[in-house]
Amino acid sequence: MGRVLLVVASACLITALGTGLAAGQVNLQSEAEASSTSSSDVFMFGTQTAVRPGSSTLTRSVGGISLTINTSRLTPNAAHTLWWVVFNQPHRCSTIPCSASDFPGNGGNPAINVSLFWATGNVADANGLATFAAHTAPGEIEGEVGFGAGLTNPLGAEVHVIIRDHGLVIDLLGQLLQLNACNPTCKNVQAVIHLQ
Repeated sequence: MGRVLLVVASACLITALGTGLAAGQVNLQSEAEASSTSSSDVFMFGTQTAVRPGSSTLTRSVGGISLTINTSRLTPNAAHTLWWVVFNQPHRCSTIPCSASDFPGNGGNPAINVSLFWATGNVADANGLATFAAHTAPGEIEGEVGFGAGLTNPLGAEVHVIIRDHGLVIDLLGQLLQLNACNPTCKNVQAVIHLQ
């Protein structure tokens, strides 16, 4: 009798563990399916000229988006910022990819739910090289906002990133955090686009 109970108990435990493992595998698969990674070239702003060397990787999940950019051809020893331009509903844009004509101030469809906001900043080295890393999540905006309410559709948004040159460093914190902290002028120099 004791041996039968032990066999039954063992069978139940194995079944329970098997079910738990299967459920865990399903959860891991669901999380993997709900995330994706894309790569893109870095371009000189307003052109189709790729920056070499230069690369960008964007990882998406339901929890947000994470970006890494390695680039060159920046002003040596100058402060640079990255700015998210997030088109949360890109299927409503007037062009593919979305563009500045879709901004609300330019008469764009408000249903696109586009936002422009600070991502991160860094100082280019003496050779004009820099690495940037940034993350944003739905409902989370850190730093200056140009317009919009931030990321609301991490898995489906079209994500553009602008690299802005703020000139040689005179006010490091200001130049790395503000859109118009410039020495003497600021200019958009590079861009990245990650389609949905």
